Amino acid sequence: MRPFIFLNTALFAFFLLLGSAPTAAAQVTVNVTSPASSSVGTSFTLQANASSPSGVTGWYVYVDNNPVWSTPGPTSYISAPLSMGAGTHTVTVRAWDRSGAFGSRSVTLNVSTAVSSSGVSVSVQTPSNGAGVGSPVTFQASASSPNGIHGWVIYMDNQNVHQVNSYSNSLSASVNLPGGTHTIYIRAWDRVSGYGTSPSFSINVGGSSSSGALPTPPSSAKVFNNIEDMSGFKSCSANCAGGQSTTNHWMAQYQGSPSMDGSSVEFFNGGSAWANVLWYKALGPNNWASHFLWDFHVRYDSTTIANLWTAEFDFYQAIAGIELMIGSQCNFGDGIWQIWDQAAIQWIDTSIPCRRFSPDTWHRIQWYVERASSNQYRYKTLVVDGTPYSLNDRTFYGSREYWDDVIGVQWQLDLGAGGVDAHQWVDKVNLTIW
Repeated sequence: MRPFIFLNTALFAFFLLLGSAPTAAAQVTVNVTSPASSSVGTSFTLQANASSPSGVTGWYVYVDNNPVWSTPGPTSYISAPLSMGAGTHTVTVRAWDRSGAFGSRSVTLNVSTAVSSSGVSVSVQTPSNGAGVGSPVTFQASASSPNGIHGWVIYMDNQNVHQVNSYSNSLSASVNLPGGTHTIYIRAWDRVSGYGTSPSFSINVGGSSSSGALPTPPSSAKVFNNIEDMSGFKSCSANCAGGQSTTNHWMAQYQGSPSMDGSSVEFFNGGSAWANVLWYKALGPNNWASHFLWDFHVRYDSTTIANLWTAEFDFYQAIAGIELMIGSQCNFGDGIWQIWDQAAIQWIDTSIPCRRFSPDTWHRIQWYVERASSNQYRYKTLVVDGTPYSLNDRTFYGSREYWDDVIGVQWQLDLGAGGVDAHQWVDKVNLTIW
């Protein structure tokens, strides 16, 4: 992985030093990739990689010729947390291969208490501790430092699994991780090699959420599978979706790529500024049902997600002439999830953050909602990429619309001020009712 890069004279001399260090055996090559500056704090993470035709089997790290860290491997990459006193120290990294040969790389570091992690704070928004998530896992975090943020590293079980030099105080990354339970922490570096580390948290990749946020439907529940492949979708613009009208929109079912199961649906809005388009699928009357678990995956390309203002995801039920529009939207423009108050005809802000999704990545959305009575509905739980959020039973009234009795699902794309074309793919849409 690329190191953090500082374009200054001190670092140039530092890399000259890296390049001049000898190795004991030419066939084992060792590179130190972090720290990228010769000035570090008393605690930092040393990162290095090595290669050999015989394969790398073990590592040692020495500080002033004293062994301080080791691992038997086999691994071609290490991320070693180190602590040392203030002053100038020589750090030597040595890797062995299967033949018994080794290679070394030495760096001289100026350790100072003035460079520390105390000025860098890191917080993680998603996923939450104990979340059950699918792979790739979406990570969202933020950091602050008086010196500005320079780069990020995500650690899984103390191993570097994602590194980026973003010069940004926020991180949004989608990372492929193996199945199982893992310990995660996220570290951000500032521009003078100080860093901060988030609290460690646990995630279960490929498993269920330990929070038990979503209910287990009863065996009598009715399930609508692969709704995206059903016929009978309808669409409208402006008159039902609000905003500006456009005729430049379409949907295309049975898309093989991108797709999770070989058949996704693509929605397109090519209108001008603030144009809105809604696509919906009615599933017939099911007046007996009052519990609804809606589960689907959504994906955007990089241009769409950078410019899209909101993406709306709604479940609705009409019963005895009362419309219950249980709507939600990720308001990328304002960075928050919103829910719909049908009686007041307005969006209500929640406390749930909604940062722009990672592009070209499938994101899983799960909504659990209820019909509280013939004219009331409540929001129970939202789960985004395995992270659950409670809506604390936020309850609203419906409105009289004299619709036929029906339930249905719908998606809406709202363009921003730039009127940039928006593509959205949806796959594995399932609705369970009981």
